[in-house]
Amino acid sequence: MRVEVKITMSIESNKELMRELKLKGMLAEYEAECDTGQFDQLPFDTRLGYLLSAEDNQKRDNRTRIRHNKAHFAQPSACIEDIIYDADRKLDQSFILKLASCDYIRRNENILVLGASDSGKTYLGCALGSAACRRGIRVRYTRLSDMFSRLAQAEESGKYLKTFREYCSVPLLVLDDFMLAIPTIKEVQILIELCERREFSGSTIVCSQIAPADWQKRIDEKIQANAIYSRLVPTAHELLVKGIKPMRERLRKVAE
Repeated sequence: MRVEVKITMSIESNKELMRELKLKGMLAEYEAECDTGQFDQLPFDTRLGYLLSAEDNQKRDNRTRIRHNKAHFAQPSACIEDIIYDADRKLDQSFILKLASCDYIRRNENILVLGASDSGKTYLGCALGSAACRRGIRVRYTRLSDMFSRLAQAEESGKYLKTFREYCSVPLLVLDDFMLAIPTIKEVQILIELCERREFSGSTIVCSQIAPADWQKRIDEKIQANAIYSRLVPTAHELLVKGIKPMRERLRKVAE
């Protein structure tokens, strides 16, 4: 014996069910459809497709926002679309857009962002990191000195290995202010091990006002300097940021 169950759902009950199921994207699209009525004449499958697509986009945006927050960018608003291409900066837009595709990460290649103080290196590093977040890639940003400080604190609390693995395992690591301060012997050893572990398993964006050729001047041992250089530079794409106008002035001009 077949029993037919008649289900009657009102617009409000549909909305309430979506809220309970936490289908925020679907709910927003459904409310828009109800308000405008522009989808009333469309087939059911088409309307359902719009709702599912809205929910999928919402979940993608949420995941991107979570990755972005966990990256701890120094400039969270930095993005590829807002990079300033003033003529004096000598930035190749097509090259930067190519890097934003993140193919270099799949090949475990690195990026060197070099330039004077306040030239916009940090912004570029964060913008490239943000582009990776939007493509579903985990990113971690840190100043080199902050990383050393965090590892020192982790060692005191017995969490050194766990913390160190975080820097080793993240697919894209953005190291800012690289070699700005002269590292200690222990910090050099940490950096060598980090570079060794990441050489074939991740990509690193190095932002520095110190040219790679001058890293040796910051490190006493030539062999150690070469160990770091050989694991970061040979596979690296170089972005040399020029121009004498400070980045803060450029951003202020854009805002005005």
